[in-house]
Amino acid sequence: MKNLKVENFSLEETLNSGQIFTYYLENNWWFVLERDKLFKVKQNGDILYYEGIKSEELIDFFSLDESLEEELKGIEDEILTKAIEELWGLRLIRQDLWQVIISFITSSMSNMDKIKKNLWGLCKEYGEVKYFEEKNFYTFPKEGVVFDEEKLRKIGFGYRAKYLEETSRFISKNPQFLEKLNEMNYNRAVEELQKLSGVGKKVADCICLFGLNKKEAFPVDVWINRILTEHYLSSLEEGKKIDDCIEVYFRGNKGLKQQYLFHYFRKYKIK
Repeated sequence: MKNLKVENFSLEETLNSGQIFTYYLENNWWFVLERDKLFKVKQNGDILYYEGIKSEELIDFFSLDESLEEELKGIEDEILTKAIEELWGLRLIRQDLWQVIISFITSSMSNMDKIKKNLWGLCKEYGEVKYFEEKNFYTFPKEGVVFDEEKLRKIGFGYRAKYLEETSRFISKNPQFLEKLNEMNYNRAVEELQKLSGVGKKVADCICLFGLNKKEAFPVDVWINRILTEHYLSSLEEGKKIDDCIEVYFRGNKGLKQQYLFHYFRKYKIK
């Protein structure tokens, strides 16, 4: 068994914060599926124990090469400060772009349990069988695989099945699209992503943040919109909008700050 010493990191808060859906907890180990590999990891204090992944890959995946203090310095906002105190160690996960695109199209107007169930079903239908820890698992489908809407509806994707088939078909015909996204700045990437079926501004921001490492992305879903409206917008002068609110209160690593707010309000069911 391999181990890695870490600082300012919470494995549990990071995995449970809504960034990733292909993971599960079993016998005190977190099993995580990243494309064609399944790895396991657990934390004991400042030590991570892991199997199935290289140390440099683990460091990159959980952004362990970044200083959390540096990313979150200079915050004076009382609400965000409280969120950071409660969830300290939450980091952004750097994920595979294709997997993120499919995952967040799936996440639209859904809940965590359903998203997970659907994605594991997708892997079983279109992934490859591999072996890890004395049992078989299914890999995440490769880009270029064209999904069938009818099969996806049977799995439970509902109306999202159409979006997934159309997006998978587009990528199969335009394999360079994903590579080009990596070369774009944030604004251009958001614009291009919204050309995909089922991708609006919020989903595009999620893809930018978790699949392209664009830290200026600040996904605004129902939770975040309510948080900003009820707790931040009222303190600004009349006529200001959500975008103004984000610029005033969440400069720097906007995406990480958004993740702390999102997970804090959702976890503690704060109104």
